[in-house]
Amino acid sequence: MTKVWLVLITVVIGILQFLDTGLYTYLAYNLNVDSVYLGFLSACWSLTYILTNYVMGGLADEGHNKLLTLISCITAISVATLLNNLNEVNGLIAYSLHALTLAVINLAASVTILEIYDHFNWNTINSSVRVLSNLIMGVLFLVAAFGTVSVSLICYVTALIALSLMILLPGVGINLERSLYRINKELSSISRYIKASTAVLYLHRPREAYEFFERVWGSETISSKRILLATSLYVMFSDLISVLVPLIMKPSIGLHGIYLSWGVAFLIATILMVFILPTASCSAKLTALLVFSRALILLALLPLINNTYSLMAYLISLVVLGTLINASLYNIYVDASSGYGTSRYFISRELGSILGSIMGGFIFMYMPSLLPIVVLVLAFTSTLLLFA
Repeated sequence: MTKVWLVLITVVIGILQFLDTGLYTYLAYNLNVDSVYLGFLSACWSLTYILTNYVMGGLADEGHNKLLTLISCITAISVATLLNNLNEVNGLIAYSLHALTLAVINLAASVTILEIYDHFNWNTINSSVRVLSNLIMGVLFLVAAFGTVSVSLICYVTALIALSLMILLPGVGINLERSLYRINKELSSISRYIKASTAVLYLHRPREAYEFFERVWGSETISSKRILLATSLYVMFSDLISVLVPLIMKPSIGLHGIYLSWGVAFLIATILMVFILPTASCSAKLTALLVFSRALILLALLPLINNTYSLMAYLISLVVLGTLINASLYNIYVDASSGYGTSRYFISRELGSILGSIMGGFIFMYMPSLLPIVVLVLAFTSTLLLFA
C-alpha cells in the first residue's frame, strides 16, 4: 500500500519543481529584464540551493526530516508574500527562497526514503518519485496555460501540504538501513580483495591472470567523486542553454504557449517513462551515452523551434532524457555513498547550474558562436568521467 506521506512529498516536490521552471519563465516574461539578469537570477537560485544543502545536509544525515519539512513550509509562505508585490528585487529574493524550499524538501525526502525503505527498493522508489513529480508538473503547466493561476496561491497551497506532510512523516532518528548497507558494501569490498588476490595463482599465465582480475573488479562501483564531477558538468551544459530558452522563444511564442508546451511535454514524458523505467539500466556507461545524446539534441533541435508544436517535441525529448539521466546519476551516487551525503550530490548539481547559468547569459550576449563548442566540450568530459 502506498504510504500517504510518500504521495504528499511527491506532490510537494512536483509543485516546487513546477515553480522552478514556471516562476523563472513568469519573471522572464513579466519583468523588463535581459539575459544577464536572468543568468544572475538563476545563479542566485543555485547559490542559495548550494548553501542550503551545505548548512542543512547535517540535519538530513541525522534524520531531522520533520524539521526540514517545517522549514519548507515557512519559506513557501515567504515566497508567496514577496510575489504579491512583484518587482525585480522581490522576484530575485522570492526565486532564491524557492531554492531554499526545494532544497530542504529534497533533503527530507531523500533521508526518509533511504531509511524507511530497504536498499533493494531505493532505485525504484527514487525513480518513481521523479516520474510522478513530472506528472504533477505537467498538470500544473496545463492549468497555467488554459487559465489564470496565482503563483502566490500555489505557494500557500504548497505550505499547507508541507504542514500536513510534517505531521504524517515518519521519524528516522536511527540511521539503520544506510548503516547496514554500508557494512554490506564494506564486506563485499573485502571479499573482492580476497578474490582478486587469487590472481597471483595465474602469474605463469599472464593473460588468464589479467582476465580473472578484470572479471573480479569489473563490478567495482565508480567513485563518488567522479560521479559528482560528471554531474556538475552535465548540469552546467544543460543550464547553459536552458537559461536562454525563454529569451529565444519570447518573440515567437507567448507565455501561455510556453506553459502549454511544458505541460504536454511532461505528461507525454511521464507516460513514456512508465514503460521505460522498469527496464532502464542505471549503469554509469549507459548514463554517459545519454548525457552526450542530450547535448547533441540540445544543440541540433534548438534552431528548429519556431512554434508551439516544435517546442513541445523539443521539450519531450529533453524531459525524457533528463528524467532518465537525473534518476540514474542520483541512484549511482547513492549506491556509491551508501545513502550518506546526499547533500553533496545536490550541491554538485547546483555548482554546475550556477556556472552554466552565468556562462549562458554572457555567451548569448557577447559570444553566441562559442555556445556549441562549450556545450560539446562539457558534455564530452562528463561522458568520459562516467566510464569507469
